[in-house]
Amino acid sequence: MTVLSFDSKQFKFHAIALIVCLALSAIAYGNIVDSFFLSDDFNWVYQVKTRGPLGVWTTPPDVFFRPLVSLTLFFDYQIWGLNPVGYHLTNIFFHGLNGFLVYQLSRLLFRGAKLAGKFVTIFSILSAFIFIILPSHVEAVTWIAARSDVIATSFGLAAFCCYLKYKETGDRRWFLFSYLLFLLGLLSKESVLVYPGFLFLYEIYDHINQKKSANKIYKIFYLPLIYATAFFPYFGLRYWGLKQFIGGYGSDVHMNFDFAILLRGLYSSIRIFIPPLNPVYAGIWPLSFSVFLAVILIFTIVCFWKGGIYNSIAKLVILLLGLFFVSLLPVINIPVSLWTTEGERLLYLPSVFLVILSVFVLGFLLSRFRLITAIVFITLSLFFSYQLYASNQKWIAAGQISKQVLESIDRELEGDGMFLINIPDSLNGAYIYRNSLYPATQLFCQSQIDWIDNASFHNILSPSDAVDVTQIAENEYRVQLRSPGTFFMNVHLPFEDRLETQNFTISDVDYTTLQSFTIKIKERIKPNQVAYYSQGQVISLKN
Repeated sequence: MTVLSFDSKQFKFHAIALIVCLALSAIAYGNIVDSFFLSDDFNWVYQVKTRGPLGVWTTPPDVFFRPLVSLTLFFDYQIWGLNPVGYHLTNIFFHGLNGFLVYQLSRLLFRGAKLAGKFVTIFSILSAFIFIILPSHVEAVTWIAARSDVIATSFGLAAFCCYLKYKETGDRRWFLFSYLLFLLGLLSKESVLVYPGFLFLYEIYDHINQKKSANKIYKIFYLPLIYATAFFPYFGLRYWGLKQFIGGYGSDVHMNFDFAILLRGLYSSIRIFIPPLNPVYAGIWPLSFSVFLAVILIFTIVCFWKGGIYNSIAKLVILLLGLFFVSLLPVINIPVSLWTTEGERLLYLPSVFLVILSVFVLGFLLSRFRLITAIVFITLSLFFSYQLYASNQKWIAAGQISKQVLESIDRELEGDGMFLINIPDSLNGAYIYRNSLYPATQLFCQSQIDWIDNASFHNILSPSDAVDVTQIAENEYRVQLRSPGTFFMNVHLPFEDRLETQNFTISDVDYTTLQSFTIKIKERIKPNQVAYYSQGQVISLKN
């Protein structure tokens, strides 16, 4: 058995690589470090403030079990309080760490495939670089509440790297590290449940690659089953915390295996590389995914046909493709928007394997044409960098609106509460107040607010999007969105199903455009407590 050894040159090289990845992550996301809290951010900070280090995702009515992420939020709150800078720095750090782990994983996979040379090193570096600047990572990195994807990916990748080191050296300490990191990943997000599936695929790959005898095929199942034993303590803790096993978005979502939904989940994964597009281009998504898959399969077939070292390349491509599909399983039936950035955080872990696969295939195809290779990757880098910057600017604008809303509520408040006719849900997919308006007021408003209610949500496409509220009778108003492409919604129930509550009645909804409705506010709400949102701020009707 090979023992763990210390190589000072190798350590320095890896340390430099880590520092470079962290620096690149800081540069890529430097413009968002002081952007304000959004949506779920407020609730999670409020929870750790009032309930302590395990205040988030660990007890009912929460339906996710992510105690390790709750701890990171608690530590951020203890250090930074209500300053968003520190929370963003934590996300940026883990994203840079993931870039480094993508580099390490690439090297270990290439080395396991008996591939070597400067091109393999370059492919590993490019994989890390492309991963860090991918614009589809903005939601996961920029939105503080989405850090569970970033942190869980860190532990999952670190576990996989340790497992590959164990396979390479035979040192059982790497196996122990891998097992413990897997457990930490499970305590960060449920998506890491597929980790034994990664190992199962690699064991099949290794069995074929090493040409092991058929009577040892049982060993394919051996290691994945050992790792699967981690499910027993995990699900025990999960049930103890949540009083249920499934949780998440519920069995209606996670257990929905409708073919159309699964197919959409497959082709929407190409959003990893392609930015959101106008709905009129809906047909491009299945076409793009089909073309991508066809290129990969043709490349693999040609490699097998050529034989020799190309056999190793083909088998590695199949492994990477399999790892990508397995990583998609936890999120394949959860919709990812194709025309906004909503939900793209779900593709964070799958993007690891798709990036390595794409860089490897594209780099290998162009390896004989160095100038063309350089031009292609430079062009891709510039395109991704621009899209990353533009997407981050949108989230910064959403944060500014979020802050202005709280300031205007504080300014317009009369009495102990406020009733809002409308509130912005999101800005081009960047969440604003889909959730957590009340916790936000408790954290940031100077006034004493005992209650706050809102009748409707709507998207906005620009901070200047306006809303008209016209009184048509006593306590009755007609509400109209001005900007094309905006619409009213209820994110918890279909909008048309929520017509009456104890505080209001909605009628005369324009179901064609969803841009207008009539609202009658109940007498229990005082007229001076009614307000609405328009052009970045809350406006009291008393004005």
